[in-house]
Amino acid sequence: MRAQVFFRYFGTFFCLCVSSHFVYQGFFGPNGYFVIEYQLKPRLRFLQKEKDQIIKKRKRLAKKVSLLTYEIDPDLLEQYEWRSLGRIPKGKNGVLLLDPDVKKVS
Repeated sequence: MRAQVFFRYFGTFFCLCVSSHFVYQGFFGPNGYFVIEYQLKPRLRFLQKEKDQIIKKRKRLAKKVSLLTYEIDPDLLEQYEWRSLGRIPKGKNGVLLLDPDVKKVS
């Protein structure tokens, strides 16, 4: 009889501990509410602003390229675009790019 009462209370206590563990992890764990609310959302807002700036810069470049009157190789154009967006470091060029203001290649 005593053993049944002991195991009943122990089972209740064990379930309470397991439940409280999951509730704690839901709020303070690595993917919990507070991490998402106070760490990930500000980072998301920052990245969204950066994305908007890149899109504006890309549109400006597309407009600048559309004003060109001569044919240009699409691969060179893409390389120039990536370089001007800062995705390719200035010292690391796969293809040498010409200034788009230069009209003739000699």
